[in-house]
Amino acid sequence: MTPRRVGVGTEGHTQEVRASHRAVRPRGGYPRRVLPVSARLALFSAVGGALAILPSCFGAGAPVERVVDEGPDHGAGAGPADPGPEDPPPDAGTPDPHGPSGIDPPHGSFAGRLRAVVRGSGFGEATRVWIGGVPAPGVVVLGPTRVQIATPPGEPGPADVTTQLGDDESTRRTLEDAFTYDRFQVEPDEGPTSGGIDVILRGRGTSWGDDTVATFGGAPCTSLEVLAPDELRCGLPPGTVGAKPVRVGEGDDATTVLDAFTYDDTPDGVAGGLEGAPLDGRIEVRSFNAYTGEPLEGATVILGDSLEDAIVRQADAQGRVVVEDPALTGSVTVTVAVKCHQPMTFVDVPVDRVNVYLDPVLVLSCADEIQLPPPPSGSGSTSRGKVSGQIHWDFTGEFQRGPFDVPPPGPGEEVVAYVFTAASSSGQTFNLPPASLAITPETPGGIGYAFEIDASPGNRVLYALAGLEDRSAPVRSFVPWSMGVLRGVTVRSEETTEDVAIYMSSTLEHALDVLVEPPAPTERGPDRVLVSAAIRLGTEGWLPMPQGRAPRMLPFSGAVGFFGLPLLDGPLAGGVYEVGARAGTGPNLALPVSAVGGVSTSVADEIQAGAFVGVPLLVSPAPFGQWDGRGFEIAIGQGSSPIDVVIVDVALPGDLVRWRIAAPGAARTIRLPDLRELGLGLPPGALRVALTAGRIDGLVWGELAYRDLRTQNMDAFASDLFDVH
Repeated sequence: MTPRRVGVGTEGHTQEVRASHRAVRPRGGYPRRVLPVSARLALFSAVGGALAILPSCFGAGAPVERVVDEGPDHGAGAGPADPGPEDPPPDAGTPDPHGPSGIDPPHGSFAGRLRAVVRGSGFGEATRVWIGGVPAPGVVVLGPTRVQIATPPGEPGPADVTTQLGDDESTRRTLEDAFTYDRFQVEPDEGPTSGGIDVILRGRGTSWGDDTVATFGGAPCTSLEVLAPDELRCGLPPGTVGAKPVRVGEGDDATTVLDAFTYDDTPDGVAGGLEGAPLDGRIEVRSFNAYTGEPLEGATVILGDSLEDAIVRQADAQGRVVVEDPALTGSVTVTVAVKCHQPMTFVDVPVDRVNVYLDPVLVLSCADEIQLPPPPSGSGSTSRGKVSGQIHWDFTGEFQRGPFDVPPPGPGEEVVAYVFTAASSSGQTFNLPPASLAITPETPGGIGYAFEIDASPGNRVLYALAGLEDRSAPVRSFVPWSMGVLRGVTVRSEETTEDVAIYMSSTLEHALDVLVEPPAPTERGPDRVLVSAAIRLGTEGWLPMPQGRAPRMLPFSGAVGFFGLPLLDGPLAGGVYEVGARAGTGPNLALPVSAVGGVSTSVADEIQAGAFVGVPLLVSPAPFGQWDGRGFEIAIGQGSSPIDVVIVDVALPGDLVRWRIAAPGAARTIRLPDLRELGLGLPPGALRVALTAGRIDGLVWGELAYRDLRTQNMDAFASDLFDVH
């Protein structure tokens, strides 16, 4: 008899802290276009190399129980949706042959959708699981003692774990208070050690108010806004690398979730920038070290585009300058500079608050002038974890694994599979892992085929690809035919997350045409375009595919076809196909470059990549000319995209010292205060001027954030580089 599969591969596998924002899409209804086998083999290949799609490391210490210090008013568990009879007691003096003994992890978000393993005895093919009386989706019976599930939503507080074999009520057993639903969750649950970003705390059954206090690793939020009784906006304080406790509330009503937030050791993504009300006689500028988040006392703040008529002030111990002057209306150019830090300018600031993060200049002569974060050590290390488990297809009998669902191999081909973690950015591309990591039909296992991979701590998405690999050529090629995805896998630092089952539920049979109209080539470039396609699972990450990149020489205009993609149902429900194109110069797609990205669809088989930005040109100073330190004239080449932001980076060769200027998209003449007159300018000598023009759909200039200055967060951009003196 073939075992019955209960809810395998449902959309329930979702990263817990972002579940409230994810729309669940219906299964089915997606158009299919099947390409002949010979054509797929001719078109799908990926260059072998090191596994390069893993997200960046997040540090964490030894794992800890998440929920402590619950107040007396915590909510009860969810009411039973399918209560069944009362649990029969086992025979006295004999071990109970049925029932759960524990669950790992023993806690999770009230939103559910976290992968967990129930351990116990007497499990079989038709085992059912309830958490707090609510049926758990995504049930995969790993063996007589282990069942993988996705946690259902529940009310904060302890919840019972119940198991039963099919409809046999005599096997129903309950482990009381075995799982705890957290009272709140943090979105996002990862961020930079420098702090500076806004995070949202979402509660269930909370009554947060003006007297509510929130701390991250013991440090209070730099700002705290009550958006609703169950929603807070917190300015993230600086912290050290690793998982940290988050505490919300006062006294007996406080709740602490010990590993609710993970600090990363990179400064990328800080949320400084422009905010506040329209500029009307008063402005506040705050300055911080971008690596540590510490205030920059003594930083020079310049309000105006020339020193002759600018307002110049020094920041106080909190890195703060407040200026009240009736002349400050409409907009003003704001520059912040301090010794041994990279200066920053925002042109035409129309609001009354500016938060500036300056990168330290990492040279020996500045060692005594800058603050750097301490090197990671102990519980703040960025050590990785491991994930082990099995990939599997439909079973042929109880706990009997089924065969690989791929075509028979041809000459020189082998049947293989690989397991990956989702990429942390759309710019990460697929790279074929070493052949030593391949899973084959001869790989041992129980219900499937065993694997083990490294992963960074946190809640991760895992996906597996199985297909045919040709190792006879100098460069290996891999053609995937089936795919499995598992969301919400908890990874802990220096530990192995075991018993992870990835069901190979998807056949790669969908096709997508991407329509592109890249800019015309010039003598400087670009001369070719690379079109890409990947799968994005909301904020959980991207799934690069081997067949996700297609190069074309310019001039080119038309459709680029991608074949062998999965349908976005089952565990991929709510995901989208995200496409992009990069027109660059030479085989490495070097400058000048123009790119579009972030265009997505969930059901269509054809999509327009979007409008390209014209390549920016330096008019004054002329290339290789003399720069006076007081501004630039620029122009924009041929392109069909509007422009929302212009970024000018003036740097010494090697980029050790750089002045960044951000201006509105309409800016073509940019005037600047001459920092050399204050002894804060760039040293004399050769300089490189990098120009970037970007489109950010929906951008409001008065709400510009640092993340908007990163090209990977732009919907389209174009860049070029010029030498001056």
